[in-house]
Amino acid sequence: MSEKDFEISLFQGLNVNRFPFEKYEKEYKHFISNNIRSIPRGERYLSILNHFFLSRFARRIKPDILHETYFGNPCPKMKMKRVLTVYDMIHEIYPDYFTSNNDATLNKRNAVDRVDKVISISHHTKKDLMDLFSVPESKIEVIHLASSLRPHPVPDTPIHPRPFLLHVGPRLRYKNFKTLLKAFAGSPKIYENFDLVNFGGPHWTGDEQEIFRKYGIENRVHLRGGGDEDLIQYYQAARAFVFPSMYEGFGIPVLEAMGLNCPVICANVSSLPEIGGDAALYFSPNDESELETCLLRLCLDDSFRYSLIEKGRRQQKGFSWSDATKRTAELYRSIL
Repeated sequence: MSEKDFEISLFQGLNVNRFPFEKYEKEYKHFISNNIRSIPRGERYLSILNHFFLSRFARRIKPDILHETYFGNPCPKMKMKRVLTVYDMIHEIYPDYFTSNNDATLNKRNAVDRVDKVISISHHTKKDLMDLFSVPESKIEVIHLASSLRPHPVPDTPIHPRPFLLHVGPRLRYKNFKTLLKAFAGSPKIYENFDLVNFGGPHWTGDEQEIFRKYGIENRVHLRGGGDEDLIQYYQAARAFVFPSMYEGFGIPVLEAMGLNCPVICANVSSLPEIGGDAALYFSPNDESELETCLLRLCLDDSFRYSLIEKGRRQQKGFSWSDATKRTAELYRSIL
């Protein structure tokens, strides 16, 4: 039995997902998705509605396996196996960062308890599940994620007017962006010759702008955004990708950068060493001077930079969606 022996139905219900899943609708036996602009009356109201619609959907199609990809209300009791994917334990490790932490943790714990198998996207997340929720090791299967980005032709016009270092995604507290800012601002050799670009993050906060003014780097930090094609161009053009996050359940941007010939600097914590292997340059997440040393090395040493790029190419080849699909099909087969 392989992944081709399964008929897959997808239930998204009411959602605000911007990804156009509808273009893959023909690949599913049944497909239910209703994209809306905003959540009516808050998330709890939406959860109640989706629980009702999912219950009707499940009773109609009578699945052999229900694979939950988040921690919503449980589907009604039916004769079927259950699988859950857990991405990280960020709410449990940094509870003060999330106002709704109690509900999130309770929903996650209930979901983990009710399923037959849990898929963890990294060995580190598996360890967190065992330590924080006392989940038996035999109940957890580690299936790594991968990157979907592929190289594009380099445009004739540079995507950014100056050489730059790249940070991708939001800058929440545990993302540790301020440490990167201070390390960047701490060395004239860096900020006089390179800019710092954050792709895909929100507007600068007041605290961040205060750091800009304090170190005089207002003209050296930039916000950029766009789709995957734009992101690919930024990865390909960056001197280095810097990921100072203090916790990641997996860290797809690490693989994205490596697959696009962009050397990686990241914190030596959580799942990042597991994903980066020997192909990344690591630093302690709260040590600005150590990060500054890493930045200087990649900014000034071309030979070392190229060696890290080559290691990155090899490292990212060990992660593929085809392997994740095969491993998931094997897990399904094992519980049926």
